Amino acid sequence: MPQPTKSPPADFAPDPSPGARRKRRLAAVAIAAVSVGLVAVWLSLLYSLSWHLFIGNSDDANALLAGHALLHGNLLLRHWRMPTDNYWSIDLPWYGLFASLIGLGASVLHAVPTLIAAGVAAVSTGAALAPFGAPRRWAGALVTFALLGLPTPLLGTFLLQGPMHIGTVLLCLASFLLLTKGFGRRWWLAVALLGAAVLGDPLAVALGAGPVAGAAIVSGLTGRSYKLALPGVTAALTSVAAAIAGGQLLRSLGGFTTAPRLPLSPSANWITNVRAIPGRLSWLLGASPHAPMPHVWALFWVLHAVGAATIVIGVAAASIALVLSATRIRNDGTRRVPTPWIDNVLAVGFWFGLLVFIVFTLPRADINSTRYLVPSVVYGAILGGRLVARHFALSSGRASLVMVTLLAALTFGSYILVSAAIVRSADVANSAQPLARWLKASRLDVGFGPYWDASIVTVVSHGDIKVRPVIVANGRLHGLAYFASSEWFRAGHHERSFLVYEPAAPWGGVNDSTAIQTFGLPSSIIDRDRYRVLIWDKDVGSLVGQATDLPH
Repeated sequence: MPQPTKSPPADFAPDPSPGARRKRRLAAVAIAAVSVGLVAVWLSLLYSLSWHLFIGNSDDANALLAGHALLHGNLLLRHWRMPTDNYWSIDLPWYGLFASLIGLGASVLHAVPTLIAAGVAAVSTGAALAPFGAPRRWAGALVTFALLGLPTPLLGTFLLQGPMHIGTVLLCLASFLLLTKGFGRRWWLAVALLGAAVLGDPLAVALGAGPVAGAAIVSGLTGRSYKLALPGVTAALTSVAAAIAGGQLLRSLGGFTTAPRLPLSPSANWITNVRAIPGRLSWLLGASPHAPMPHVWALFWVLHAVGAATIVIGVAAASIALVLSATRIRNDGTRRVPTPWIDNVLAVGFWFGLLVFIVFTLPRADINSTRYLVPSVVYGAILGGRLVARHFALSSGRASLVMVTLLAALTFGSYILVSAAIVRSADVANSAQPLARWLKASRLDVGFGPYWDASIVTVVSHGDIKVRPVIVANGRLHGLAYFASSEWFRAGHHERSFLVYEPAAPWGGVNDSTAIQTFGLPSSIIDRDRYRVLIWDKDVGSLVGQATDLPH
């Protein structure tokens, strides 16, 4: 008796034909190729922006030289005297890797910060992808990307220069995202990243460990259970403890030592710093008519103010929701629905970032102190993007969506046009490069100079000319033991020596008088552009005093 055949299920679909499969593969390849191309164009834009927004300095150069030493056998950086924020576990390996691939040079000073800034923008954009439909969440992600991936001039100056704590922010952001699932493998990876951040930069305690612990405590209060707070609190404490233990281990193995920390702002100056925050943030975000912006359109600052307002409203909404969820009880005695972990940790991180600016910005500080606000801008940009995504998800009015979309498009376009205007402007001239070429042509390859005129010349000369930092102590020149190796000051055997400094911008007491007091009368003195070069027809390295720390 023949068996009845089974009919296929209703949702059964036959295998696509070979032609259909081929079209799908081609479409996937085309999408991937376009995506890779767009990313390449974006990275090229960021790299070009970095060349137009800042010139390398000796802080950047010393990080590169330390990274180069790290990847060429001196893993523990023996003989090195590092600043408190040593970046050993954050930026330095990347500098060493790039220097190994393309050699010492100014290009590395731009390539590494570009890569790290791109990582921050990419992770931040991913964090802004709220749990809504694709069109909804991408609206918020686009806002975050515009704010960080197409930075305004002042923000780009700090994002694309290193080391400026941007690598620290990247590790902290990654740990925030990994801690959304409680204990497990992700928890251990988050602790490792957070510990590496604290080991390389103590500011990570405020920018990473502190926000994690604070958001975890809020979770415990919201859910009325200490168990909900355990993953975050233990992650924060474990990472800090591991960083402290790692630092002690490095020292016991003969690794780098750390110079005394730089002074904090006196408490009497904190109120002044608080008052300066709104103005500094508006400058960072290009939301002020006085902000440094290319003159391509006088009203660009108005559209950038929309981006700044998005950050302010996003942070305010997340902060209010955090406080209410942790403190307010419903009428039936139950707690409110907990706010998302990522919103909580970013809100706490934003306020901790402002605290860093308040405590670290010294009286009469120049615009460079604004770099302490960059972590808060990053955290706020994510919160602003998530706020936009929620608005799109909850909004039902077509007219309102069209208006918001149009405003977002105009704002995004303004960021692109400003970036294009910066790239079309003239490059920032680096006076160390023509100086290095002249020194090489004059066969002067070993010399000394104040901190800001030393290592940058070494790097832009691709290591051919070694200029070591000196400072005056007791009327004579001594080696400067800050972001430097004591091996740099060992006496050598050279036919000629030189000292270079800027008479119009002296630093550390280095001048003609202290040079002659230390080395004797020079054979010749030559003025080159902004520099003065004193030359001795002998090796004067042995006359340099013992390396000393920066004065307090």
